[in-house]
Amino acid sequence: MWQTVRNLFKFDLPRPKVEYGLVGLMILISAILCLWNISEGAQFLGDQGRDALTVAKIFKEGDLVFIGPVMSVGNLYLGPLYYYFMLPFLWLSYPNPIGPVLGVLLLHLITIFCIYRWGKKMIGSPAALVAIVLYAVNITVIYHARFSWNPNITPFFSITLLYSLWQVWQGKRWYFVTVIAAFSVLMQVHYVTLLVLPTIGLVWLRWVWLEKKHIPKIIGPTLLALLVFLISLTPLILFDIKHDGQNVNAFIEMITKSNTFNDKQAAAVEGSKLFRSIKEMQGRSFQLFFETSIGQIRSLNSLLLIGLVTFVGFQIWKKRATLITKEMGGVSIIIMYLFWGVVALSVYENSVYFHYILFLLPAVMLLFGWVGVQLWKYGFIGQLVAFSLAIFYLAFSFTHLPYTHNSWPMARYKLVAQDIAQQVPLDRKYDLVSVSESSGDLVGLSYRYFLYTLGHEPVAKEELGTIDTLVIIIEEQNVDIDDVFNSGIYEIETFPKKEPYKILETGDGIRVLFMDRALDAPS
Repeated sequence: MWQTVRNLFKFDLPRPKVEYGLVGLMILISAILCLWNISEGAQFLGDQGRDALTVAKIFKEGDLVFIGPVMSVGNLYLGPLYYYFMLPFLWLSYPNPIGPVLGVLLLHLITIFCIYRWGKKMIGSPAALVAIVLYAVNITVIYHARFSWNPNITPFFSITLLYSLWQVWQGKRWYFVTVIAAFSVLMQVHYVTLLVLPTIGLVWLRWVWLEKKHIPKIIGPTLLALLVFLISLTPLILFDIKHDGQNVNAFIEMITKSNTFNDKQAAAVEGSKLFRSIKEMQGRSFQLFFETSIGQIRSLNSLLLIGLVTFVGFQIWKKRATLITKEMGGVSIIIMYLFWGVVALSVYENSVYFHYILFLLPAVMLLFGWVGVQLWKYGFIGQLVAFSLAIFYLAFSFTHLPYTHNSWPMARYKLVAQDIAQQVPLDRKYDLVSVSESSGDLVGLSYRYFLYTLGHEPVAKEELGTIDTLVIIIEEQNVDIDDVFNSGIYEIETFPKKEPYKILETGDGIRVLFMDRALDAPS
């Protein structure tokens, strides 16, 4: 087993030198694209502020956490793994929250190498090289590598899972432990990654079928894998024991009663669930294979999807006799991984955002790499098609680099936090409300993080009734102050005074309102 772990991360330089040089060049190009103006461009919205504040309290106060952030759908809590991934990077850069951003970027660059290093074993060096060229400049990948967020580390664990599945396919049984370990991490980071379970199950069933005369060889790795999975769930299990099964109940509610997988209104309009899911497969395929790479070009995406499905289907038919062999294991696993991903996403009734499917992109790029190599074998016409598609992809990527963002740079949050700390005396209990149409972060977690680093944190939620001062941050210039007072926001509605004693305006258009129970400015 330990040899398996060592082999998984063994670093051997690729040969020939030109091949290694291309890998290094693509890692360098991707690093430059990700680092470009990152201090100004790194997103730092409410989720990032919440995570940074939680992690800062871990190493500043010893406030260990055993539960992760709550999901926006289903009221489910994730595991705490991402907080502990952030911890060493934030500790090194504290109080600047750029550390976790660089941690995500570092893992992104490692992922590029792993796509090549492991992909060449699965589908060959040429296809793996094409895959990393496409992955390294992918606009969705670059966007998510430029800020800290739990879904942004999923591609590394996804390629680890794919490679480990391939090793199990090759008969290396102890890699099944690595499969489940990678799956456990993915599940802690985002529950949508549960859709890889069908692929894991099918590979395991093939393994059982091939080893049916040697069942004891299967029992050991399987039991150890289950133990690893249960250990990974320990924090969530303890949380549910303490909170009367909150997570389990929320999961059951999401599956059986909510509109997440069972939208009755849509069913009445569009027909049966099966019909709607089949119809939705086209849209989910557009999103996964093309919108993450070349945007929403409906007619082109339709043409490309028809071409992709037809060509891959033709290759599967040609190689149908060898699909379950060791030689075709890599291609078979990648196709299964993506097929079940599309099927599962088609059943999902709510919006699917790019960060939900980020973990599937390494498999998408490996498939593109394999398709490109197969096309190249069809002579001039195939090479022309492959070359033209690659040029279009690269041209689109470099002309649509994701350097615009919806949030203020980190430094501006810090400056506003400093202004608040200067205006509110340390002995005053105060709360903070942020009015922002773009972020929707009513609590103002991005500001709260910097206030915490200044030793001037607002009161906890349970102390709201004791505050002396209320600070309101209005980020949009077109928002009227009277409208804010009449917005129905609980913290504003319940505060006795509705007239600010001071309005602070920043050069970026942010207005900060200070209100005190005594109306006059506190001494």
